Amino acid sequence: MRQRDFGRTRHHQMRLHPEFTQDLEQANAEHRAGGAADTNDDALPRATHRTAPGHEGATLARCAMTVSSSGSLPSMTLVLWEKVYGRDGISANNQSRSVRSDLLIPAMDIRQIQYFVCLYEEGNVTRAARRLNVVQSALSMQLARLEAETGQKLFERTSRGMVPTQAGRTLFGLFLPILRDIANAREEIARLGEDVSGELRVGFLESTTGVLSRALAEYTERHPRVVVRAINGYSSFFIDQVTAGQLDIALINRPRQRLALNATPVHDEEMVVVAAAGNDLGLGREIGMRDLAAYPLVVPSRQHGLRGVIDRHANLAGIELDPRLEIDALSAIVELVTHGRWVTILPLITVHHGLESGALRAYRLDAPHVTRSLTWIHHPRRALGTAAARFMEIFGQHLVETARAAAGLAHNGRGK
Repeated sequence: MRQRDFGRTRHHQMRLHPEFTQDLEQANAEHRAGGAADTNDDALPRATHRTAPGHEGATLARCAMTVSSSGSLPSMTLVLWEKVYGRDGISANNQSRSVRSDLLIPAMDIRQIQYFVCLYEEGNVTRAARRLNVVQSALSMQLARLEAETGQKLFERTSRGMVPTQAGRTLFGLFLPILRDIANAREEIARLGEDVSGELRVGFLESTTGVLSRALAEYTERHPRVVVRAINGYSSFFIDQVTAGQLDIALINRPRQRLALNATPVHDEEMVVVAAAGNDLGLGREIGMRDLAAYPLVVPSRQHGLRGVIDRHANLAGIELDPRLEIDALSAIVELVTHGRWVTILPLITVHHGLESGALRAYRLDAPHVTRSLTWIHHPRRALGTAAARFMEIFGQHLVETARAAAGLAHNGRGK
């Protein structure tokens, strides 16, 4: 079978800018000179492309990679090219960023991308250089090269630090998924030798904080070469972050609407009415939604994923809750309930320690029971790396164990 040229797609030859075509032709020549054997169409990397609706014939070449014949990752050369044929660029109804028709980024290496992303995240040259373990002059030189190659000013130098321009923000959104893909490629190669390394960015819900600390302790002991960056937030925020490629995985309360992400169910957990042990509600083990109107109720606000779960079940019962307080910080809710006459509705896992110590009581809601579905999400177009898969497994085990223990305390009468 004939040699496959980089820059060709399975179906047709892309229309490329002459300067970009020269880069690809040079890469093909170097690849053939290296003695690469003939191979099939799927064995070699291809430039990705798409056509914007309403701009037929307008081809966007996003990136092309050439790899040395040895296939070693450090020798990878990455060429990122953005060129849209058409006066208006990509239309807004395509839900893509508008790209300037004169933006061309030739022959960019991975080091430049890594330096740029680090500087963007740190917002300060000194901190970025320290994180990269390089001198500041080296970082500044790479940034100057990148700005010269793109023809764009990427940062404003201010007294507050390095503030990204619109071009810088656009470039960050393009670069981050590329670095994720490269890291995943390295992980897959390392997996052959069971040596997991790299960086993992994970989002977790505040209601699972107690589980996170134990899961991280086990995970980092098993995989000391993986750097974990964990952030907490709301489910809606995590959906946006995973979609944009800024998080590898995230744990969310699964919403009712269909997700455009890969979803892996972890656990369906019951939510209960919680009160202080000394706050006798004068009820049995179950309480109805309508009965809550007689008590001062504190719950998260409507932007919180748990509030959506609570309101959805209240609507099924034909009830509109009227909370006296709305607080998104779950730890503050637990503290308020523990030392006052407030009641709340929270997942069992969130109040596990209070039930175990006897400081809190849990009352099961009668039909319809309130449950939430904890779910992992990750981007469907990005491979789930070994580091992420193993974190999901370890975290999931700790979460299920803790949830079952909390349910046992509640259902067996402890804390009541």
